[in-house]
Amino acid sequence: MMVRLVPIVGIGSGKTPIVGAISRKGNVVWFNFFLVGFTGLLAVIGAGQCYLIFRTLKATEIAADAAKGALIATARPRIIVRKVEAIFQMPPNRSVSAQFAITNVGGSRTVLIERNAILDTSYRQRGNPFPKYVGSAASNEHWLESGEPLYATANFADPRTDPSEENIRSGASPLFLFGFVRYRDEAGTVREMGFGRQFDPKANRFRPLNDPEVEYGD
Repeated sequence: MMVRLVPIVGIGSGKTPIVGAISRKGNVVWFNFFLVGFTGLLAVIGAGQCYLIFRTLKATEIAADAAKGALIATARPRIIVRKVEAIFQMPPNRSVSAQFAITNVGGSRTVLIERNAILDTSYRQRGNPFPKYVGSAASNEHWLESGEPLYATANFADPRTDPSEENIRSGASPLFLFGFVRYRDEAGTVREMGFGRQFDPKANRFRPLNDPEVEYGD
């Protein structure tokens, strides 16, 4: 007698083959893995884009700050001293003085709130060669437009130390000019510049001193 084997195609519902159920379950697992990987890739790409955006914004901010600083530096007032000349009076007075131009080379006007200059025959104390409040001092406020000069004069604090023109031109008696200018811009910022010069009798002109403590900008 022959016996025919009938394959069992389902359990429970009697409709779903076991092989097909296992196959679909495996596809779902791999699809979940794919979603996780794809989501991670999107996260990495998004993080990279955020980093690039941050770098771009930072670079833009730095460039804007630099442009703003350049604009402020150009627009603000800036005081320099130029056209320094020695003045030798004719006899019988024969006093010695120096004339110079306080010039605003900045881009906006300013008010000079204090200025002082003095002549001396010695350079005694490096960094503090002259008493700041002795000499041709002026503390009255004076407005100075952009590009405008103000001519000032410096004398010896003690007339008894006033040397003769012959001694100065021969080099026997050196001649120094020291001074400072304090000024305020329209925003209320107060700045100060200092200047120090030595008369060169051969060139008949004043030359800047190589001392940043007396020859300094703001």
